Amino acid sequence: MIIKNINVLKYDQFGEGINISEGGWATDFFLSLSAGLLSLDCNTYKQFKKMICIAFLFGGIGHRYFGNKALDGKGQILSYITMTLGYIPMTVGYINLIETEYSNKLLMIIQFLQCIFGIMTIHYMSKTKEITDDYDSTTKLTEDEKKAVKYDFYYSSCELLLVILYIYKLIYLYQNKEIDKISIASNLLGYITLYGWGGLNILGILKQTSKNQDFCQRFFHYTQYIFIYYLK
Repeated sequence: MIIKNINVLKYDQFGEGINISEGGWATDFFLSLSAGLLSLDCNTYKQFKKMICIAFLFGGIGHRYFGNKALDGKGQILSYITMTLGYIPMTVGYINLIETEYSNKLLMIIQFLQCIFGIMTIHYMSKTKEITDDYDSTTKLTEDEKKAVKYDFYYSSCELLLVILYIYKLIYLYQNKEIDKISIASNLLGYITLYGWGGLNILGILKQTSKNQDFCQRFFHYTQYIFIYYLK
C-alpha cells in the first residue's frame, strides 16, 4: 500500500510550499469576490454562485495563511478547518446545481467522510503554527505522525472523489440543460489540469513543484470564473 511504510514525503515531491503558492490564494480571493458579485445579477444559479463565493473565500484563507498540511506528519490545525469549510459549500453548490439520481447521496457521504478524516488527521499529527516546518526526508516520524500521514491521504482521496462527482454533475448539466457549452468545457478542462497533474505526480510520471502547481491553480480558478460568468 502507498502509505504503509512511509516516514516522510519529500519536499520536492509534494512539498511544504505546494499549498501556499500565490497562484492558489490570490486567484481564490479573486474568484470568491467575482462569484459573490455575479450572484447579485443571477436567478437560476444564484445559490450555486453564493456557495462558490464562500468555498473559495475559505480556500484563499487556507492557502494564504494555513497551507501546512500533515503530509509529513506535522501540520496546522486551521489548514484542515479552513479547507474543509471550503469543500462543504462547494459540495452543497454542486448538489443544488442539478438533480441526479445517486450522485447527491454520494457527495454527502464522501463529504462526511472527508470531515472525519480531517478530524483524525488533526488528532494524530504534530501541531505547528508555522506555515512551513523543518521536517525533511531524513526525519523519522512517530507512530502518531505516521497515522496522521495516512489519514491525510484519505482526506485528499475524498477530495479527489468529490471532484470526480463534480465532473459527473457538469457532464450531466451539459447534456440536459440549455447552457453555454464552452463554459462547461472550460470548467472541465480546469479540473482535469489541476487534478490530473496531481495524479500524474503521485504515479511518478510528472513532478509537481510549487511553480507548476501555481500555474495549475491559476488556470483552474480562471476556468472556474468563465464557468460562473456564463451561468445566468
